[in-house]
Amino acid sequence: MLANFKDVRRHNEPYILASQAMQVFYVEDPNDCDWHVIITTDARAKYNMQPMADVDTYLQSYICNSEDCNEHEEVVWVRDDIAGVEIESDL
Repeated sequence: MLANFKDVRRHNEPYILASQAMQVFYVEDPNDCDWHVIITTDARAKYNMQPMADVDTYLQSYICNSEDCNEHEEVVWVRDDIAGVEIESDL
């Protein structure tokens, strides 16, 4: 495709949809300085990725039973299934 920037027609449409946009470069034609060659490119951050897997199959729900929650339904972050380690510090 070629474009002539000497004869640009103005349209009163300042906005376009994202589906209408494409990235292009204009390279000056060495034979005629008024004309430019339009080169389309693919976006650099666009990858051919596989479609997303079903996320629900990887989600695990955690049910808070009475041993893990206190009376205000806040999760207790103390583990009693392993021995604790004390660290001495000079604060």
